[in-house]
Amino acid sequence: MTAGTRFERTDRADESSGGFDSWWTSFGPARANLPRIVICMLALLGLVDALRGAIVEPKPASTLVALLVGYAAMALVPWFVYVGSAMALVPLSIALARGQITGVEPFLIATCVVMWTAVAPKALAAVGIVTVLAWSAAIAVHTQMLVLWLMLLIVGVAAAAGLGIRFMLRSHQRLREQYRRVLAENERIRVDERTQLSRELHDIVAHQLSLVSLQVVGHRDADDIEELRQAMDRIQVASHAALIELAGLVDSLRDAPGDELTPDQLRNLSVREIPTQMVASLSERLTDQGLRVRTEIDPAVDDLDMILRQTVVRILREACTNALRYAAPGSTVSLRIAVGPTEVDVKVTNVRHPKGGESDLSTGWGLRGLSERVRLVGGQFTAGAEGDDWVVHTTLPRR
Repeated sequence: MTAGTRFERTDRADESSGGFDSWWTSFGPARANLPRIVICMLALLGLVDALRGAIVEPKPASTLVALLVGYAAMALVPWFVYVGSAMALVPLSIALARGQITGVEPFLIATCVVMWTAVAPKALAAVGIVTVLAWSAAIAVHTQMLVLWLMLLIVGVAAAAGLGIRFMLRSHQRLREQYRRVLAENERIRVDERTQLSRELHDIVAHQLSLVSLQVVGHRDADDIEELRQAMDRIQVASHAALIELAGLVDSLRDAPGDELTPDQLRNLSVREIPTQMVASLSERLTDQGLRVRTEIDPAVDDLDMILRQTVVRILREACTNALRYAAPGSTVSLRIAVGPTEVDVKVTNVRHPKGGESDLSTGWGLRGLSERVRLVGGQFTAGAEGDDWVVHTTLPRR
């Protein structure tokens, strides 16, 4: 059984108890039940001793009722505080009416006070203690003042013990809540890591494999040996680039201490990429596929902070990958990056293929991943048709 399962079952036990002794039950079944069982055993021993004494020396019926109900209440209080407390009124009332105690009252009062101060609401605990003190004063009038002092001592020691238990249970509850928060935070970190790694893998693999697939599809029926050789060269370049980037990703994973990646390692998975260099590389690849490229790039994009540079690179790569898949043959792809004092504007435009439709190479993850990435840095992302063009437009705030 895992820790998470164990705590979930404890939660259900807390809810089913009505919340009255939730602290006690949250302390754990084994540790919470042990004191209860000990109290029940003491109550049983007291009951047996009372019955044995009654056999040896007959006692009034009221005394026997007080003993039986008193020890039964003592056994019930740790499990059912309301029921046990109500039953405790019977022997206390009998003792007050007869003007003498039977012997069960001190133990019963001690048990009740411990449980009241340990797990009961403060108002109920206060009412119970005041009631016990009033009863002690009333019974002392009929007997002697020593009884009052003895009951004050019992109540004080029991209340101190109950408060100690209450503090311990609250500390345990805080630790358990902290443990839950740590588990939730660890799970959130793992999810973030998986999401980040999936984005990186998609960015690395999808672009290069799209180039490979396009070369294969475009030259499937070619008879010119030189044309095929050039296509194979481009496939080799794309495959080699993918292998290098995957190797860098694997190195980042291997360098991570233990099983977790640090935030810096996650951000540095692709910091080697420079936006202007990526534009040049993408322009070359687009041109190789028969597309015309028009660029308008602000050189200041290379001076942006690491996160913005990486986001710009990912936008360019995904938008150009989509252009390779969907752009009309021989059309123009426009790449524009403008760096302002407060924001960075990235816009990639291509003419849509006349047939439209969806490419067999599409995974559906690229634009969704870009939208998530842009949102994380506080930017705005749009992608859609504008007339005959497909436009990917992103605005990123500068820090």
